[in-house]
Amino acid sequence: MKKKDKRGQVMVVTGATSGIGRATALEWARRGGNVVLAARSRNVLEEVASKCETYGGKAHVVQTDVTKEEEVESLAAEAVNAFGKIDVWLNDAAVLIFGEFTQIPTEDFRRILETNLFGFIYGARAAVRQFYKQDYGTLINMGSVSGIVGQPYSVPYSVSKGAIRSLSLSLGQELEGHEHIHVCTVHPSIVDTPVYDLAANYTGRAINPPTSATPPQEVVEAIIKLTKKPKREVFVGKLNLQMRLGRTLSPKLFDKAMRKVIEEFELTEEYAPETKGNLFKPNPRLAAVKGGWLKLEKEGERRTIRKSAGKAALITGLIVGIGWLLKKK
Repeated sequence: MKKKDKRGQVMVVTGATSGIGRATALEWARRGGNVVLAARSRNVLEEVASKCETYGGKAHVVQTDVTKEEEVESLAAEAVNAFGKIDVWLNDAAVLIFGEFTQIPTEDFRRILETNLFGFIYGARAAVRQFYKQDYGTLINMGSVSGIVGQPYSVPYSVSKGAIRSLSLSLGQELEGHEHIHVCTVHPSIVDTPVYDLAANYTGRAINPPTSATPPQEVVEAIIKLTKKPKREVFVGKLNLQMRLGRTLSPKLFDKAMRKVIEEFELTEEYAPETKGNLFKPNPRLAAVKGGWLKLEKEGERRTIRKSAGKAALITGLIVGIGWLLKKK
């Protein structure tokens, strides 16, 4: 059994109903910490809160739409009212979209930015105001490797994640004079969460993560580590380093490779109807930690670069794997 090393500490988690947010809240509770759970679906939040308390932590639910600044401000106020402080604020609530840049509806593009970027801005402002009063606190923003290397057919999402990296770096610089206030960003690669099933999709094709997904717990462990030893940025996930190095060392080849990978692996031949996913309404049915992608891969029911290009793709990452793909032209 893990020691209760977070006993008495308070974490606010947005996007707490599924994926990384849910997994982090549960782990924090296992370690004895108090959690303030925020998302749009109250019923699912109550379910997560019940599990947190079963694990030994105290939980407080605040139904929150992060696109509304007043609701995020209320979230911070309720957290302080419930527990007297905020030690860690995790900005995790995010939505995903797929489609050609010119075909994605403007309202959907705007919604991605309202949720993924402005939701983080509102959360950061609320958290930092409280941190100023306390003279300590850690803000953790959930970024993505796609915000660093880009991702075709998902431009709005990549834009939002690139902006989150700039937000974190710039805010961290502004707070350099506050020794005990920290701003951190976690940049995962593909993670085994329901985010793909929840995504808006205008491609007409079903979505399949192109590489072997990273277990959510690896990202959770990185988050927990940051609450002990804050760092400006951390990178988590399979092929994360290779992707960043590939984009730096051979940008032209990498960009061709990214397009090819998305077209051949992520966008499958299976038809998928147009959907707005969970952009405007939550989908409680898919609220879970895992998306099941690793299970499908293990059972041989999912096509990935690893299975198609061989072990070389694992060792040298996308650059070598892409070379194989480009030869098929």
